[in-house]
Amino acid sequence: MKFVALVSGGKDSCFSILQCIANNHELVALANLHPPQQETHEMDSYMYQTVGHNVVAQYSDLLGVPLYRKAIKGSAVTQKLDYAPVNNDETEDLYELLTTVLEDHPMVKAVSVGAILSSYQRTRVENVCQRLGLISLSYLWQRDQVELLDEIVKSKLDARIIKVAGMGLKPQTHIGKSLADIQQELLLLHERFGLHPCGEGGEYETLVLGGPSSLFKKKLTIEKLHIEEDKADVAYAKMQVMVEDQEKLEGEIVIPELLDEEFENLKKMLDGGKNFEPINAEQTETYEVSLTASSNSEIIILAGISGEIGEIMEKVCDHLRTMGLSLENITSSSLILNDMSDFAEVNEIYSSYFTAPLPPARVCISARLREGIRCQLSVSATRDLGSKTGLHVQSRSYWAPANIGPYSQTISSGEVTYLSGQIPLIPASMSLVEEPGLAAVLSLQHLTRVAREVKSDFAAVVGFTSSPALIPIAEETFTSYSPGTPLILASVKALPRNALIEWAALAYKNSYYLGQRENIKLVSVSGCTSISSVLQSISPDDVISVTLYATNTSLTNDINTALEVIQCNTVSCLGSTCDAAVVRYRQDVDIDSE
Repeated sequence: MKFVALVSGGKDSCFSILQCIANNHELVALANLHPPQQETHEMDSYMYQTVGHNVVAQYSDLLGVPLYRKAIKGSAVTQKLDYAPVNNDETEDLYELLTTVLEDHPMVKAVSVGAILSSYQRTRVENVCQRLGLISLSYLWQRDQVELLDEIVKSKLDARIIKVAGMGLKPQTHIGKSLADIQQELLLLHERFGLHPCGEGGEYETLVLGGPSSLFKKKLTIEKLHIEEDKADVAYAKMQVMVEDQEKLEGEIVIPELLDEEFENLKKMLDGGKNFEPINAEQTETYEVSLTASSNSEIIILAGISGEIGEIMEKVCDHLRTMGLSLENITSSSLILNDMSDFAEVNEIYSSYFTAPLPPARVCISARLREGIRCQLSVSATRDLGSKTGLHVQSRSYWAPANIGPYSQTISSGEVTYLSGQIPLIPASMSLVEEPGLAAVLSLQHLTRVAREVKSDFAAVVGFTSSPALIPIAEETFTSYSPGTPLILASVKALPRNALIEWAALAYKNSYYLGQRENIKLVSVSGCTSISSVLQSISPDDVISVTLYATNTSLTNDINTALEVIQCNTVSCLGSTCDAAVVRYRQDVDIDSE
């Protein structure tokens, strides 16, 4: 893709360009936001690095592509992590700048951004990209900073310290030095005092003067350097530079391995699905489950709403409205399609209802529905919108897949965390892995990375497969990784992008003890004709919801709670082939399971 790079002059924005090029994207323009007065060397901005902005004016000569610049007029009007457009916010200056770039370069499809840990910056760039129909390329996102610092040095970027702010960094000692010169010192300060190796805690900022010939056509030489000390151990440099020709310079551009060490070792332990052959499971009976609902002081669950997606969404809106709630209160959804070929149409309508930041976490599969029914939806919602947090990463990175639908990777409500379904996409390219063993491990790595990012532990995991023959591979993968974690495996008709496997989970925050407020248990329901018959030891008032994974079980809908039924080709639970249910129930209750 052709892309425009957001550049501050710092190492992160420049190294991000090198990563984009390494992933076969083509740089066509640069974009920079600077203080409204040129004589201002640094301004207080939550969003943009401005120190050294006078040098950035030379970057068009350095990189050989046009540079678009705009003065920052706005301020941080809203400081919420999840951004929605606000008048006079500095994010809107970026929107206007990129709009200008697109007018001159309509072929641009993506934007490079150097965010490593800052969700504040990433979500704002993603919001602007979404409004302009662009893809955010954020290949530094969530990278290990020790590794990243080493890769930046190996790339031969000439990144100089231009600002220091304590943590053992001294103005007269470190300003003007290259990262290569002080790499070991930065690592020592990291070990001793917790300094962020890449300066993500604001410890230092850099200005790139040159780099590998694959990107830089010329270089900058410092003619004058004056250190302006602001307060104790905080100072920045004022530079005058000269553009010069650069001799050929080759750097090493490292692309991280697809699997980290933990999951690479897991992959080596497994058979890898070499003997995988698709099995066409015999179609069994279908049955109808009507809309059911349950609610308590915190959680509302609406389950089994079927029909056309537009009608379904209106029913959800109506139910929530009667409780004084809106779609923003929804924390998770389960979308079942009768035919996955309807995904694009259904997804477009579904997405039109979720326009606010942090849409619900979501699982999407194709399973057997009653004749004439195209889709079925179940949702969970929270009464306390203030307790809703989440992670909605829409950028391409090496970390985990960007969204391919209107959903967040995870949403938490209080201590309960809903993890969206993860399929085996290569995050950097969003291409699909088709080798069964790698697909099972990669998609599990995605799910685990998301859970760890929000500091949550798996409470119950569901693995959907597109063929019964994949159940043993999925089972071996997960039980080797996390033995003892409650697991249901279900083969269904199809998964998004025709993926082989999709992992999803319900989790709890690390600080939360299972059973403190609610609990989860897997229940075998083989041979049962009634859901209530497997819940005899629990009061109906204590059940929050039941999700049934069934083949041809004859079902009697006779419980007074939210019941979601997913009709599968095969189901494996507790190590045996049997229909199964995930039961969420309140504290101090135990359920006997078969």
